[in-house]
Amino acid sequence: MKARFSEKQPSVLTKTIDGYLFVYICLNETKVEEEFENVKQTYYEYDYHEFKEDEGVLDIDAIIQNPSLFMDYPNIVQVQEKRLKEKIANEQKEKMLKEMPREEAVDFKFLYKEWESFPDGYEFIEGDRMMYKGRLFEVAKGHKKQSDWWSGKDPTLFEELDKDEHTGTLEDPIPVPDSVTVSGFTYIVGKYYTSCVDGKVYLCKRNGMNDGEKCKLNYDPSALIGHYFVSVNI
Repeated sequence: MKARFSEKQPSVLTKTIDGYLFVYICLNETKVEEEFENVKQTYYEYDYHEFKEDEGVLDIDAIIQNPSLFMDYPNIVQVQEKRLKEKIANEQKEKMLKEMPREEAVDFKFLYKEWESFPDGYEFIEGDRMMYKGRLFEVAKGHKKQSDWWSGKDPTLFEELDKDEHTGTLEDPIPVPDSVTVSGFTYIVGKYYTSCVDGKVYLCKRNGMNDGEKCKLNYDPSALIGHYFVSVNI
């Protein structure tokens, strides 16, 4: 917008009042002389912009050095509305990624943060998910991040979600990992599993549970025959 003043104006004028930074920008000065009723008047016309922002958000020196970059800076209401929308969107995204079933999470794995992006000392809690070298992992045991405890190194801390999948049929049973007694393993009722202890095949079957239901156990199938598993002779 254009604005006229009876006196020359600085390119940038700032004031801090009640926690807000008020900024007034005047650029491209033009001297205008007009005559009204035989009286000459001189004005100074500028490309003008004014706005306010929360104190501390903007670098005043940056505004003074490059005021033209801030000629379209939005007012405080627009800024806060944008921040609120971004905050809501990010919170919804984080909640959805956290609660998404494992099978679906794998399809959206590149939306999860990289393990390297978390600082050393960051406290992971059970169920947190992250990417590492193109693979999706879930925290199996809460711990503080250390640079030498990367995802996949210790199966007691992380479980890989997008490892090569077996169908869980009698012809293609799912191998039970050796770490089952330490970090646990999620079984699916109605699926077949190969024991890491004796190499035999077992069917996950539990009274009161339907096919497709999941249960996380810290035991190999061979240790729960008659409770959660049925031995299969093939």
